[in-house]
Amino acid sequence: MKTLMLIGAMIGFALGIALGFAGQAEWPTMLWHACAAAALLGWLMRWWGHVWTRGLQASLEQRHALEMAARQQNPPKTLSKK
Repeated sequence: MKTLMLIGAMIGFALGIALGFAGQAEWPTMLWHACAAAALLGWLMRWWGHVWTRGLQASLEQRHALEMAARQQNPPKTLSKK
């Protein structure tokens, strides 16, 4: 989660600076907007990371439950000694 949050913050900061240059803003305004964008995008990426990992965990649990149900319905056939 920390990695996603840091990536989001770096992207947000770069985006804030780039948009400041594009809008020809002054440095203090550009820096303030870049910091706000970094905080917002970092928080957003952290939230999305939590949602993503919960979805992956649910998917893996569902797959495991289906495999266990299939094993119970079709027990493995063993060779009998004659």
